[in-house]
Amino acid sequence: MSLRQAIRIAAAIALVLFTARLGSAQSGVDGRAFHGLFGPAQNDQSRPSQLDLNWSFYGAQDVDDTGHLDLDAVLPANQVYSGANMTLAYTRRRLHKTLTFNGMTATRYYPGLQRMVSSQYSGDVVFTAVTAERWQVQTAGTVSYSPFYQVTLGAAPPPLPGGAPVSPNPDYAASRQDAMLYRTYLGAQRLFGPGSSMNMSYELRYTQFLGAAEYADQRAEFRYTKPLSKSFALNLGYRQSAVTAVSGSTESPIYGRNIDVGVGYNRTLFSSDLFHQIGDLVPLTDKSVVDHARQTFLEYDTTPLAGYMPYTRQTEKNLQKLIDLEPRTIAAMHGSSYSGDGAKALLELGEVMKEVL
Repeated sequence: MSLRQAIRIAAAIALVLFTARLGSAQSGVDGRAFHGLFGPAQNDQSRPSQLDLNWSFYGAQDVDDTGHLDLDAVLPANQVYSGANMTLAYTRRRLHKTLTFNGMTATRYYPGLQRMVSSQYSGDVVFTAVTAERWQVQTAGTVSYSPFYQVTLGAAPPPLPGGAPVSPNPDYAASRQDAMLYRTYLGAQRLFGPGSSMNMSYELRYTQFLGAAEYADQRAEFRYTKPLSKSFALNLGYRQSAVTAVSGSTESPIYGRNIDVGVGYNRTLFSSDLFHQIGDLVPLTDKSVVDHARQTFLEYDTTPLAGYMPYTRQTEKNLQKLIDLEPRTIAAMHGSSYSGDGAKALLELGEVMKEVL
C-alpha cells in the first residue's frame, strides 16, 4: 500500500467517525418541533449565532399594455420569465448588541430568449445596539450591483403625433444602464412608553451608473409618535433631502423639505391570508365573511395547496393578540374586506380554523 492510499483511507475513516459523532450528538438533543412556515420560529431569534439560507422561486411576465416602454431588442416586452432569489444571512447576538451580514442574488431566466440574466447582487452589514434602557442605535452599510437594466414603468416618453422625434428621457435612459449603489444609514430610537417613540435617521445613497453620471442622495428625518387613545395617535415628522449630481451630469440639485403634522385614526387590521376568500366578491361588506373563508379552506384541501394555512399551538395565542386590538375594519388580501366587529370575526375565524385545519 502506498503512502498516498494510506492517507486517503485514513481521511475517509476520520470523516466517517466525525459524521457518526456529529449525528450521535444531535440525536441526544431534545427534539423540538419547527413551527416556522417560511423561516425560523420566534424562539430561534434569540440564538447567539444564526445562519439562514432562503431560496425562493417565482414566475412572471413583462406586460406592456401601453406600448410606451420602448424596450430594446435584447429583452422585448411581453416575455414570460422565471426567477430565483437567494439570501444568505448570518446573525451574531450579544447582550444588547446584534451584528448581521446579508448577501443576496436575484436571477431571471427567459425561456423565449434561452438566456439567464443576473439582475442584482447585493450585500449589507447591519449593527444594532441598545446603548441605554430606552435608546437604540442602528447603523448599516449596503453595496448593490445591477448588471442589467431595471424597467421603470411609465418612464419612456410616449410617441409624439405625426411621428415627430421624441426627446430623450434621462430617467428612462439611466434605468437601462449597469449601476452600483452604495448606501450608509445611521438611526437612533428613543422609547417613551408603549407605542410612543422618537426616531431620528440619516441616510446617504450614492448611485454610480457605470460609464455615465453619478448621483448622491441624502436624507435626514425626524419622527415622533404618541398614542392619544386606543384609536388615535399624534404624528409629528420632518424630512429634508437633497439629490445632487456628483459627476457626468450638469443637472441642478433637487432639494426637498417635508413636514408631517397630524392625528391619525386607525382601527384597520391588514389580515393578509387570514380571511382568504375565493370567488367573485364585493370589495367591502358589513356581512360576515367567515363562511366564505371556511369554504375556501375546504376547497383548497382538495387541491395541491392543501394545508397551505398552518394551524399550530401558537395560532390561538396569536389570534388573541389580534382580537385584543378590536379592529373595526379587516382588510383582506384575497376576497371581501369586512367592516364591523372585527374581534368577533377573528374569534369566529379561530373556531373555523380549529375545526377545518
